[in-house]
Amino acid sequence: MAIMVMDTALNKTVLAAAIFAILPADTFAGEWQFTPQLIIDETYTDNVNSSVNEKASSLVSQTGVKLSTLFSSKKLNFTFDAKSLYAMYTHDHDTDDDYHTLDSSFRLKLGPKGLALIGSAAISNQSRNNSRNALADIVSGDTIRVENYSGGLQYTINNSDFIVGTGIQYQTTKSQDGIGEREGYAIKFLSENGSAARNVYWDASSEYSDATNQGRDGQLFKGEVKIGLITGYKITPFIRYYDETNEGDLVNNSSSLESDSYGGGLRWLISPRLLLDLSYNTPTGTQLNLDGKEQQDYAAATIRWEPSQRTTLIIDYGQRFYGESYGFDFVHKNKRLTNTISYVEEVKAFTRNNYESVALGSFWCPQGDIADSSNCFVNNNDNIDFDNYQLVNLNDFVLVEDLGLSLNKELLWSSELALPRTTFSVELSKLTRENLNTRTQDENKKASFAIKRKVSGKSNINFMLEYTDTHFLLGQESGRQDRYRRYSLEYDKSLNSKLTVKLGVSHLNRSSTTQSFNYEEDRITLKFSKGF
Repeated sequence: MAIMVMDTALNKTVLAAAIFAILPADTFAGEWQFTPQLIIDETYTDNVNSSVNEKASSLVSQTGVKLSTLFSSKKLNFTFDAKSLYAMYTHDHDTDDDYHTLDSSFRLKLGPKGLALIGSAAISNQSRNNSRNALADIVSGDTIRVENYSGGLQYTINNSDFIVGTGIQYQTTKSQDGIGEREGYAIKFLSENGSAARNVYWDASSEYSDATNQGRDGQLFKGEVKIGLITGYKITPFIRYYDETNEGDLVNNSSSLESDSYGGGLRWLISPRLLLDLSYNTPTGTQLNLDGKEQQDYAAATIRWEPSQRTTLIIDYGQRFYGESYGFDFVHKNKRLTNTISYVEEVKAFTRNNYESVALGSFWCPQGDIADSSNCFVNNNDNIDFDNYQLVNLNDFVLVEDLGLSLNKELLWSSELALPRTTFSVELSKLTRENLNTRTQDENKKASFAIKRKVSGKSNINFMLEYTDTHFLLGQESGRQDRYRRYSLEYDKSLNSKLTVKLGVSHLNRSSTTQSFNYEEDRITLKFSKGF
């Protein structure tokens, strides 16, 4: 694996060098920052296999290098963060392996008019199967390498007459196990009037993607246009058109995944920084919704509020092929407090979030809801009263190729309070994924709370609480719910300007409605980072 990754990196390095060689010399008239690091990470775990019964301890030694580069000039912005580690496990050296991560991007201006060449590359080690272990990492070893690459053109212009932002990118995703791979391109466009507009205002946005995998193809399009008249009053009329089409080999022929409508409305400029758009819309033709019923007329609304340069709020409401649709985006920053909240509803394809239920077997369990499979009888010689027991089929979940469309509703909330010596941070998220072919749903919820305390000029203490809740086949008898609770405490100290040491302890508890997946794990970590 190391040879393949190094060959890939070498090919991309040669290509990048060839591109930069033909660029004008003034492109590189900027500031370079280069930070190499040597990393030694020793982690002891008392349950390296995440097992409920057969626990095995291991000392996991990770040794490697990290390279960080930042370049900024008038024409080129480039970032590169890469890390390469080799992990050794004392319990089983057959599992020794190397791991690589990458996060890189660039933006090169092609002239003074707003045209730019953009690209990005990312390599990550993700959990191989969230149903097995949603918190899998290098120490547990149950990870998979996922690579994402993109490149294309971007054009932006912002003046008093109009604002335009558009771009086209080629995108590809590759994974070590071949699941969730995709290849295609994406196009985005947005435009709105500038401050000098006197008669007409407009607001237009659209996005289109075309991706393929294993000979199957999916095209996703969504666009909205508002055009209105500027008058001397705070309330002005506008017309609205909305179009959404999801089609290709991934769409079930019995489903309608289109939302086309037109209508008219009013814009109320409540204040110079607060406006409300309200419209009444009629679907075109006789489109059916996801439940097979004819789509009806509906009201749509948008609120935009910018009370200051540090605060922005956007709320959207409307109707799409699956029913009511919402959007929310809030950002607030001041000297000490930062809040970011977003809610997005998106149709996706070729993800690594599609799970298939497989049978573990049939078991005699007490009557009623089965919250813990340990109460079930699996031995044939057990004497039980069958009047008080029921035969239950218990299931597991395997990650399978996602050759269909899914509706993803995601809420993200991040808050940070930075005091002179102490920083508090809270992160909340909830993702509900509905398979649009089977209409089944999965849910993933996360919450974390962290306190970072500066105890001296060169040392800090970090305390973190994390909670993860994954629910497969939500609301179904064969579903399963897993809860992870992790508590960690870390102490880091800078011994000098180049050497940092970190000592940490953590405890992880997993509880599942399938008892065989329950486990606990304790870790002790000692990490050294040496810069040059």
